[in-house]
Amino acid sequence: MSRNDYASSIGSLLSNVLKDELEQGGNNDYYNTITVEQMLLGGDPAVSLYPHPLPDYVVEDPLIKIAPTPLSVTNANFDLKVKFHNIGRAT
Repeated sequence: MSRNDYASSIGSLLSNVLKDELEQGGNNDYYNTITVEQMLLGGDPAVSLYPHPLPDYVVEDPLIKIAPTPLSVTNANFDLKVKFHNIGRAT
């Protein structure tokens, strides 16, 4: 949703979710079809959840910390710390 439909209307979001659901489960799955058919949109489908074309926060490499370093696939756990700045509405 955030990559493909950022700033899209609620109706477009719902339509794309329903298409994705049918693609993953298939049209022949009875329960999948029932789920998609019974999803209901209450409200104005033209309203956008976030009408601005760009996000209003920033994450930069120096704000991301990973431990231990170097990180390996053999590590069972690792810590990820991310800081972000709210820069107000993006322009």
